[in-house]
This record gives sequence, C-alpha cells and structure tokens, in this order.
Amino acid sequence: MIIEQAFVTTDIIAIESIVVSQPVIIPGAWGRVSFRTKNIGGDLSNIDSASIVIKDITDTTRVGYTNTNLVNDDTGEYHYDFQIPEIALSGQWRVEITCTIGSRTAVRNVFFPVRGADES
Repeated sequence: MIIEQAFVTTDIIAIESIVVSQPVIIPGAWGRVSFRTKNIGGDLSNIDSASIVIKDITDTTRVGYTNTNLVNDDTGEYHYDFQIPEIALSGQWRVEITCTIGSRTAVRNVFFPVRGADES
C-alpha cells in the first residue's frame, strides 16, 4: 500500500481512503485500487455508478474501468484490479475515480509511480 488519500465533504458524496496496492508498479504487473464511498450523511453507502480511468504521465488513458471488474467488497467498499500495459512510460500515473449516488457525483484523483522499460 503506497498511497492513501482521504476526502471528506459536507454537501456531496465522499470518495475516501483511495489506496493503490503496489509501491512501484512495473509494465505487465497487476495493481489494485481500493476506495470507500459515503453518502451526504457520512455513512458508508453503495454507489449507483462509477467510472475509473488510469492515465499515464502524458495524460493518455491507458486502462479503463468496466462494470464487471469493479468489486463491491462490503457496503461502500470497492476495489478494482488493473494491469499496466507492457509498454509503459515511467513516472507518476493517475487514477481518476468518479462515483454517483442518486443525483450527487464526486471525483477523486490519486497518483502512483510506474517504472517503465526505460528504467530497467
């Protein structure tokens, strides 16, 4: 676990405790992003929809979420497994999570390091 970023808000839903599982991810390796969602009352709450996008250092989308890949571990607790492409640029990659509960939407970003083939 390398990155944990908490986010709390009072007027929209919250996406908090975003964690990327590996200290440094290398091309071809699997990583996991875990997060929790809360409703406006502050209680863990399941989401109605989600979008998860993983972008490389050039802000190019390299991995995109599909509904079958998001796992609901418990009320308001989720994880998503992803694989870094074999050809990957070194640097800080970004996970962007967008979640909706009812008419409320929250977006969070977290960064994680990738060591590409250029650093072998």
